[in-house]
Amino acid sequence: MQIYGFPAIDGPGGGVKVAFFRKGVICTPETIDRTVREDEIREMCDRVAELLPALDGPCLHSATCMYSNTPDEHFVHRPTSGQRECDRCVWIPRGTASSSSLWSGEILADLATTGSTNHPISLFDPRRLVTK
Repeated sequence: MQIYGFPAIDGPGGGVKVAFFRKGVICTPETIDRTVREDEIREMCDRVAELLPALDGPCLHSATCMYSNTPDEHFVHRPTSGQRECDRCVWIPRGTASSSSLWSGEILADLATTGSTNHPISLFDPRRLVTK
């Protein structure tokens, strides 16, 4: 089971955010179950202890996280203007991991500041999802 995490921004006493990646039930904002169960917390703590023993500690807080995936589970990066390159556009990452990945952040910074990137990004083109 894959997990991901973020370091505490308020120091060591703030803990870290950890979560399972792509584990859950398909739902909508109206049907999501926002109850975090003890067995889910225990499973997460066990996984953290296995992979990151220095972080083995108590759960400080738990909450449900909802995010969406594309059908192929790859990110989507595109300018809000709908153009591939533009002088003044805002790049919006789509997908949870895309907004938190350093590699993805570098790509978005390149696109926002220069309009291009040296990284291969055709995989992130939203047109790949269009079926005819």
